[in-house]
Amino acid sequence: MPTLITIHLTATEPLFFNPAWPLEERFRQILARGGSSVPEEAAPAPYTLSPIWPVRTPGPPASPATALPYRWRVSLLDDALTGPFLAGLQKTPALEFDGRSLVVGQPDVQLHSYDELAAGVRRQVGARPPAFRRVGLKFLTPVLLRRHRLSFPLPDPVAVFHHYLDGWDTFAPRELWVNVNLLDAVEMHLETVDHQLETRRIRVPGGKMAAGFIGQVTYRVRQWQKLGPDFLAAVQMLARFGEYCGTGELTGHGLGQTRLLK
Repeated sequence: MPTLITIHLTATEPLFFNPAWPLEERFRQILARGGSSVPEEAAPAPYTLSPIWPVRTPGPPASPATALPYRWRVSLLDDALTGPFLAGLQKTPALEFDGRSLVVGQPDVQLHSYDELAAGVRRQVGARPPAFRRVGLKFLTPVLLRRHRLSFPLPDPVAVFHHYLDGWDTFAPRELWVNVNLLDAVEMHLETVDHQLETRRIRVPGGKMAAGFIGQVTYRVRQWQKLGPDFLAAVQMLARFGEYCGTGELTGHGLGQTRLLK
């Protein structure tokens, strides 16, 4: 089942997230303290990592003596990682980045069943199919997609949903798998009707630069009556899974953080 873990952190001085911070290395260190590991070549990766985000609090700026709050969102797609990661986190009093220390607090843990996710979407779509013709996605951190190994800085529906389907069919129970032929219907019937996007330059491992994007997009299913509610439910389910698996490449480095627009 997908597990969302929000790790609460505090620091004594302001920190500004650096995309070069070794998030994945810190994640693997925590996992190792819990007695587990993930192969370097695992694809798709069974986890996604957010940047270290500051927590904005109301009121005047904090005094120098006040602990400043931050949070780190870890999404685990494989059940086997949840126990070891939480155990390793208990053995991790602080995280170090650029010589600065972030004290680790008590995490918030949300467990979500693949079965419940699929069944919940089917119930909602079955009750009001026309209300689910649209899918809106917000990309909180830059997304790196490719076509024929080349950077493609646009949320092409086939590329986006291919990523979600690949992750779903890797980690969900076999009886919930989505047939890859769904992508043929996505190509023909899922149109982009609105977007607010900006191009971002992304430094990839090895030091090279690639073109990505950030912002939000809205898709609409054309001729949904012809495709039926099962197609709508599959698209909505995969889009919701995008909140867990992220979008595109390097989701273990803070890229591709995705939220479903309500």
